[in-house]
Order: sequence, then structure tokens, then C-alpha cells
Amino acid sequence: MTRLRRFTSYNTIRRLHLWLALSIGLLFVVAGLSGSIIAFDHAIDESLNPHLLLVKEDEAGKPRLSYDAMLSTARAYAAERGLYVSGLQSRRLPESTQMFWMRPLEKGHGWTTYELFIHPVSGEVLGQRTWGEYFTSFVYMFHHTLWLGKTGKLILGYSAIGMLLMLFSGLYVWWPRGQGEKRWQHALTLKKKAGILRRLLDFHRVAGIYGLLTLTVVVFTGIYAVFPEFFRETAGATAPMRQTPLEQPLDKTLTVDEAIARMEQLQPESGFSRIYFGNGNEDWLLTLSTQDDPRADHGYNRVTLHPATGALRDQRRWSEASTADRFFGWMFPLHSGEAFGSAGRFIVLLTGLLPTVLMVTGTWRWLRKTRHGKALRKT
Repeated sequence: MTRLRRFTSYNTIRRLHLWLALSIGLLFVVAGLSGSIIAFDHAIDESLNPHLLLVKEDEAGKPRLSYDAMLSTARAYAAERGLYVSGLQSRRLPESTQMFWMRPLEKGHGWTTYELFIHPVSGEVLGQRTWGEYFTSFVYMFHHTLWLGKTGKLILGYSAIGMLLMLFSGLYVWWPRGQGEKRWQHALTLKKKAGILRRLLDFHRVAGIYGLLTLTVVVFTGIYAVFPEFFRETAGATAPMRQTPLEQPLDKTLTVDEAIARMEQLQPESGFSRIYFGNGNEDWLLTLSTQDDPRADHGYNRVTLHPATGALRDQRRWSEASTADRFFGWMFPLHSGEAFGSAGRFIVLLTGLLPTVLMVTGTWRWLRKTRHGKALRKT
């Protein structure tokens, strides 16, 4: 009776694994492939658009203009087009140009973001482009929303929960049964001189089990990206800012170079990453990163300054983060591979290819076992 129950349970979970694969498997594939591309989105973008993103090698070592000088050019350019400069980021490479973000002054245009590139040595405007309309940003938006906005994001989020269930059901189906050490050897290796069906099954199982850990991490962190509020509220993670007003605020309008200097004074252990400007006299938000911060490209640390006085509004440090905030702070860097540098991104790239391998081998085997598969073999 116990054996019968185990057999029934096995078949039920195997069918669940099959139908999950058939229903959301294709979505799993496209999410994985697009994720593989954006794991190296900066490098790909620089190779496709060097005229916007990189200066010539002989100019990389020359003195760069100040952020304020380039910001003046950017603001003049934006004002002529009914836009305002919403932020800038530090250079990724020594030869990187300076990029600014611009947005429409009129709210009716939504959250369209334009990128403006300025030569850091000559101050020349190199060009602009719209976020979502060039290759890597198009893939990035597809990966996060399927180009369907909030609806697409929710589709991906709920499908990712199904993907997680598919992975665990696959683990249950794969788990070796019986006794003896050879059962593990057979489960972890490809059988030699096997027929096509057995080869497909072995390849599907082996690829799945060796990639299970990274697939689980990527899928789980993807779920968090869609439903962060649920996770944070459940864990009580609030990511508090530390309110510590400065004793002597500036008596003049803050400049970008002064803001960065103030940031270095407040958090000398951090490195400047980005500044986000408000539209008007709103606070400036500076993001910073530290050596132990997993999100090196963006940074967990924050400093908020008032642009008219230079007064410190609040700040946040990775070293002061709660256990829950630190846990959630790892989510995006693990999902993108950023947490472990180039090696981490390469692992994410390979992980993104795995759903295609699993889908092809699993579907091919299923077709060959069905009547449709038999008909195909006769043709």
C-alpha cells in the first residue's frame, strides 16, 4: 500500500512538472535568454554604440571637465527641448563618456527617459537616445515587463512562482530511489550506449540537477523583483534612512562637485555612483557603493542633500543595515550576477541558457513518447 501511494505521488508530481513545463516553459526560455543578454548589457551596449559611450583611447587619459561644466551644457540642451536633467552617473570605464538622464517637463509624457551623452574632454554633445528603444534597454524592459507594463510584470512574477514549483517537482522526479551507491552515479551521469529516449532523459535530468541551484536563485530573486513590498513587509525590512542634519548648511546653491565632496565627507568609505535631481528645488539623492556592498554598479548607500542649502536631509549605510535589509540587498545583485563581478555575470549568462536546454530536451522526449511523436517518426 505504501509503495502504491509513493507511485501515485510520483506520477502526480511528474504530471505537474510536465504541465507546468508545457504551459510556462516558453516564458521560462525567453526570460532566461533575455537575462543572459542583459547580464553583460553594459559591455554589449558599448560594443554596439561606441560613438556615444566611449571616447578615443588617446583621449581617455586627458583631464575631464567638471561635472558642473557638463551639467550646464546638458541643462541648456534639455531646456531647448522641453526637458529637464533628472540625473547623472559616474563613468564605468576610464574611457566612458558622461551620461545624463533627461525627462519631459510636462507630466503628460509619462516617465519617458532620454539619455544624453557629452564628451568629457571637449564638452561636445555626442547625441541622445530614448530608454527602451535601443537594443540592450529593449531587452531589459522585455525581461522585466514583456513590454506590457505592470500587467507583463505580474505575468512574469506569477509565472516565476510556477517556475520555482516546476524546478522543485523536477527535483522530486529526479531523486534516486532504491538502494546502493550506483543509483546516485546513474542519476548524476549520462548513460553510455543508450537509446535516444534515454539519452534525452539523462541529458534533461543532468542539466537540470547541475543547474538547479543557480536556476533557483535566479528565479527566486526574480520573484522578489516583482513583489518586493510583500517580502519586505513580511520580514519587517524598512531600509531606514538616518536623519542627521548638518550643523552649518551652505548659503548658496549646491553644485554637483560640492555635493560629491560633501558625500565623501559624510561617507568616506563610499564611492560615488549616481545623482538624481528633482524637477525644481527638490532634494538631490546621491547613491554610493562600498567594497562590501554586493550592488557595486549602483550602491546601497544613500545621501540626500537639499540643493539650495546643501543641508543633509538623511543618509543610509550598508554597514548599518538590518539583517533583513542586507538579505534583500543581495536580491538584485544575485539576479544580475553583479554581486560576483564578471564571474557572477558569466554564471548568470549560462544559467539563462539552461531553460532552453531543458525545454528542448524535455519537449523532444515528450513528443517521442506520444502518439504524435510516433507519427513523426513514421514520416
